Amino acid sequence: MRTAIDQAHQLLSTRHGLINVDQIWGISGGMRPVKYLIKQMHLILEEFLTSNVVVDAGECLKDLEVPHFHHEFVYEALVKAIEDSKQHTIDQICSLLKYLFDSCIITIDQLKNGFLRVFEEMPDIVIDVPFAYELLDGIRVKSEKLGFFPDELAKEMPTRARKRFVSEGDGGIFKA
Repeated sequence: MRTAIDQAHQLLSTRHGLINVDQIWGISGGMRPVKYLIKQMHLILEEFLTSNVVVDAGECLKDLEVPHFHHEFVYEALVKAIEDSKQHTIDQICSLLKYLFDSCIITIDQLKNGFLRVFEEMPDIVIDVPFAYELLDGIRVKSEKLGFFPDELAKEMPTRARKRFVSEGDGGIFKA
């Protein structure tokens, strides 16, 4: 019994100890570290963008056993599509989200939460991707066509006000 306790202590005290124990004994998804789950979601997205097999991506996401954390997957997928800025990637991500929604892997609430998180982060995202608002609008249009964009999110959709140029009438004079 002492040997088993010592071995368990050694496994847990090493770097990434909880992941080591997960591989040996199995830990349910909710017990895994958030960083580990996010990393796995990134890997699922990368593999999907390479293979374009939605069924495999769905199975991998289910295998993580964290349905309460699927909003993170939606968030990461949308940010990935915006950052990549390619229409092909946007189409792939939208088809993946549609599949996950239609097959009930991702619930409507998790989908909404993922979109809302992206909406909140748009001021930061636009720093790295200047056309992020236009890309997000394109994702919305594609999602609506595919039938998985929640109607109530349309009024929450962020828009970037167009910058006025000096040549548009005020003659460069600033008003106090």
